[in-house]
Amino acid sequence: MSTSQPQSRKRNSGSQKIRGLAMVEFVITVPVLLLLLFATLELSRAFMQYNALTKSVRDGVRFLASNAIGGSTGVININAQTQNQVANLVVYGNSAGSGAHYYRV
Repeated sequence: MSTSQPQSRKRNSGSQKIRGLAMVEFVITVPVLLLLLFATLELSRAFMQYNALTKSVRDGVRFLASNAIGGSTGVININAQTQNQVANLVVYGNSAGSGAHYYRV
C-alpha cells in the first residue's frame, strides 16, 4: 500500500503542473489578444470616421461647385452666403445649419 501513494502523488503533481502551465500561458496570451482586438476596433472606428469626413467634405465641394457664381471673365466668385451654406453642409449635413452635427468625434 505504501507504494501506491507515491505514484498517485506523482500523477497528481504532474496534472497540477500542466494546469499551472496552462494558466501561465493563458495569462501571457490574453493581454496580447485583447490588445489586438482593441487595436482592430480602434482602426475600424478611425476608418469609419475618415470615410464620414471625406463624404461630408465631398458633398460640400459639390454644393459649392454647383452654386458658385461664374463671371463672364471666367473668375469664380464665392459670396459669404454660399460660404456659410457650404460650412453648414459639411458640419450639419444640410445647408440651413440646423440639427445635430453630421460628423461626430
